[in-house]
Amino acid sequence: RLGGGLESQRIAVTPFQLTNRTGDIIFMRSNFENERLDVDFEISPGIVIPRGDYSFHDHGIEFSWAAHRRFSGRVAVTDGDFFGGKRVRLFGSAVWQPSPRFRTSLGYNINDIDLPQGKFLTRILSTGFDIVFSSTLSWVNLIQYDNVSEVMGVNMRLHWIPEAGREVFFVINHNLEDLDQDNSFHSTTSDVVAKLSYTFRF
Repeated sequence: RLGGGLESQRIAVTPFQLTNRTGDIIFMRSNFENERLDVDFEISPGIVIPRGDYSFHDHGIEFSWAAHRRFSGRVAVTDGDFFGGKRVRLFGSAVWQPSPRFRTSLGYNINDIDLPQGKFLTRILSTGFDIVFSSTLSWVNLIQYDNVSEVMGVNMRLHWIPEAGREVFFVINHNLEDLDQDNSFHSTTSDVVAKLSYTFRF
């Protein structure tokens, strides 16, 4: 904190980890956290965490497949305390890379939270695909959705490096929102950005 004192602290402990010859990993982890809220915090619509000092911890297990595989990813689950209540978290990703030039992925992060002030569930889902046309040209795409804001964001980025020291970026960002929460999305914002980077050597 600028005026002194602790605002946030997290200590992660990994008591067990096992790795095989191909690079797959399984491990257990414990997280110990301290948070100080100076004002009441609305963590979800209608659910407010009172200001104060909070200490909580969780424990979990994670398994990940080595990235050199055609199919890779990770899956993890944690369970523990959360701001005076309980939280179960399930998260991970799956990646398919059939060739060095193409990769697609799917990710998820689900939190089931039960506080004295109420219960709620959050979900963040994402998917993307990357194409490498050559050593100088690539195209990266990401789509992400969360059920709290009911917003789906789309990000597309074209990256061209004609030669060392010169780069061109072309980026499109587009947001869609389910305003009536009827599973029908409508465009809200979009922008297009172009960036040129040139390095002078002398």
